[in-house]
Amino acid sequence: MIVLSPSVMLSKLTPLKSILCLIKTPVCFGIAVSDPYLSSASAIADVERISQVESIIQNHGGVGAMAFALPLRNSLDDELRQGGLHAIRKKMLCREGWNVPIGVVIEEQLSLEEAIQIAEEDPDQWDDIDFADKSLSTEAAIALNHFLWIQTGGWRTNTFG
Repeated sequence: MIVLSPSVMLSKLTPLKSILCLIKTPVCFGIAVSDPYLSSASAIADVERISQVESIIQNHGGVGAMAFALPLRNSLDDELRQGGLHAIRKKMLCREGWNVPIGVVIEEQLSLEEAIQIAEEDPDQWDDIDFADKSLSTEAAIALNHFLWIQTGGWRTNTFG
C-alpha cells in the first residue's frame, strides 16, 4: 500500500470505492467505512485480531483505500499514551499485505465534545453515528466522517443535495 496525502489519495481513489478507517489500540481494532460517494461514514465492528480486519476488507469488496486514525482525544490523555498510540498507528502503516492499493493518515484527533459540536452544526452529515456508543469503531466513524467533511465538503457536495 502506498500512503498518500489526503488530496492525492482522493484523486487516485477509484470511483465508487469506499475508504475503510482503522483505529488500533493495544486492546482491539475499530473499523468504520465510508459510503461509496464519500459522503458519510458508519461504524462496522470492533475486532481483536488483524485477520478479522483482513476478512472485513475482503468481504466488503468495495474498499479502495485505508485511512489510519487515532482514538478520540480525552482529558485523561497524556504524552506517554499519545506516543504509544502514534507508534501503534505507524506500525499499522508499515504492515505488508493490506490488499488495499492506497492509504492515508488522518492527522486530526477530535475529542468527543468537538465531534458533537461539529455534528450539531450539520446533523445530516452525522446521521449514521451514535455518539452514545463508546466503541472504537464509532471513534473510527467519527474520525473518517470528519476527514470526509474536511476533504470533500460533506454529503451535500457529493450527493448533489
